Amino acid sequence: MKSLYLLTFLFSSAVYSSYAQKTVEINSIKVFEKARVKITSEVAHITVCSDLKLSKNCKNYFQSGTNEFSETALTNSEANSISKQKGINGIRNIGTEKITSKTSIRYLDKANSRIYFIGSGKNLNIAEYTTTQGSIARKAASQENIKCRGACFDRQDGCINDCYKLPGTAVFDCIDACTFSYLGCAAICDKYKPKYHLVLNDLLLKPVTIQTK
Repeated sequence: MKSLYLLTFLFSSAVYSSYAQKTVEINSIKVFEKARVKITSEVAHITVCSDLKLSKNCKNYFQSGTNEFSETALTNSEANSISKQKGINGIRNIGTEKITSKTSIRYLDKANSRIYFIGSGKNLNIAEYTTTQGSIARKAASQENIKCRGACFDRQDGCINDCYKLPGTAVFDCIDACTFSYLGCAAICDKYKPKYHLVLNDLLLKPVTIQTK
C-alpha cells in the first residue's frame, strides 16, 4: 500500500511539474523558462531551454513587453547585477573603447559578440554586435580597418560638441545618439552585424559613458 501511495505521489508531482513549468513562445517555438530577471517594468532578461528538465539548448534573451525577444550573450548573473546595482560595475571583464578624444564607452566581449553599454544620463542603452569571422576579442585590426575606424572617430568630436549646446537633459540623448552613430560606422569597418539595441529607461544611478576634459 505504501508503494502505491509513493507511486501516486511521484506521478502527481511529475504531472504538476510539467504543468507548473512556465513556457514561452519565441519565433513560434515553445520553450521552457529556467530563469527570469526583471530589469525594468518593461524589460526582463530570461533564460529558456528546449526541454522540461531545463538542461538542453539553453539560451538567453531580453524580453520587451510580452512578445518581443532579442537573443543575447549577456548571462543571467550579469543581467541580475545590472538590475540590482543599477549599473554595470558588478560585471567582470568590462573593457573601455575611446570614440572621441574626450569620450569613452564600455563594452563586454563574448566569444563572437561584443556588448556595448552606453549611458550619458539615466538611460542605459545596451547594443550587441556579432561576427561570423571568429572571436571578436581576438580579431586583429588591419591597416584598412584602422583607417576606416579613424574616419568614424574624427566625425564624433563635432557631433558630441554640438550636443553640449542643447538645454537640460537633451544633451544626454544627443550624446547617446552620436555614440550609436559611431557604432554603426565602426560596425561597417569591422564587419560586425547588429543584433539588437535596447533602451532601459531611467535605470542608471550614474552615467556609464565616460567624459573627460
